[in-house]
Amino acid sequence: MSIQLISVSYQYAPLSIREKFSFSREEQAKIMERLVLTKEVEECILISTCNRTELYCYGNDQEEKREVFAVMQKLLLNAAGLTKEGKASSYLRFFQDQKASHHLFQVAAGLDSMVIGEDQILGQVKEAHEYGMELGTTGVYLNTLFRYAVTGAKKVKTETELSKTSVSTASLAIKKADQELLGLEGKKVLIVHPFEESIRSQLKNREKLFVNPQMLPECEFRTLKAVQTSGGQKDERFQNWFDALKYM
Repeated sequence: MSIQLISVSYQYAPLSIREKFSFSREEQAKIMERLVLTKEVEECILISTCNRTELYCYGNDQEEKREVFAVMQKLLLNAAGLTKEGKASSYLRFFQDQKASHHLFQVAAGLDSMVIGEDQILGQVKEAHEYGMELGTTGVYLNTLFRYAVTGAKKVKTETELSKTSVSTASLAIKKADQELLGLEGKKVLIVHPFEESIRSQLKNREKLFVNPQMLPECEFRTLKAVQTSGGQKDERFQNWFDALKYM
């Protein structure tokens, strides 16, 4: 029995690399479904957020740990379109067994986040686990690991000072904007973010994020196509994000 993890995180990979590993739901499904079809991997779960992409796999053969990592790495790099970039693998970090489990517990509790103790990652870990169960790519071992990680994270939130405030990068940005603009009511705000659903979740739970309901008042939510990306794609209507802000 063995658990392997490959991680691409904000701690050691720049945004230009991380965004290549930012997979859509369909891409995540392909990666996980392909992995469990290999002889080396029996279970897998993929966490993909703006700050990290982490692939957890379980294999029953202790002698094939290297082979499992090799299969995982090849599939991840292929999905990210980085097969011809020799340095791409230098941004990957490898964990196995107890270290992989320990890492997941830290991630779920927000202890490995850019904003220590942020709440959003716990929901993202739960969603990744639920998606793996929906696809049938996870079983008894990873199910147990993720359930314990989520339970441990909730205990950290309720029994430590991390439970005092609801913190995330988005909520901190909103608080700062509210202070600088003397309130957000009636303002137009451009949010540059790769994950639309994360922002929608923040808006839906705004009453839980802030004591003052006017900190983030009710608003209309519109999505623009990415104005520009490191891959060279852009919306021809705008030269940069500032033009998009004026358009609003």
